[in-house]
Amino acid sequence: MDNSVYPGAVVQKFQVRRGADLGRAIAQVRAEAGLTQQEVGLLAGIEDAYVSKIESGRTVSLLEHQLRILRRLGARLTIEWDGASDAESEGDRPNGSAREV
Repeated sequence: MDNSVYPGAVVQKFQVRRGADLGRAIAQVRAEAGLTQQEVGLLAGIEDAYVSKIESGRTVSLLEHQLRILRRLGARLTIEWDGASDAESEGDRPNGSAREV
């Protein structure tokens, strides 16, 4: 991640090997942004109960198959969060923090 855009940003990497890993990354980014599951649900247009399922890894069967294929092909998937998002470009991002997850 280029920290020149966000000086002082704390860099973290979060490798996704299973669907539950992606859910944990979402939970971490949401918490660092200071948002509740309900607020994320409203932003994403989904129920907060579904956000909870995603974060806990309970809704990942298709994703598990996709990640297994990538692993078997020798690929790695890393989530990167640099603080820029669609919400930020629309002027309603709640937190200016920057992270690579």
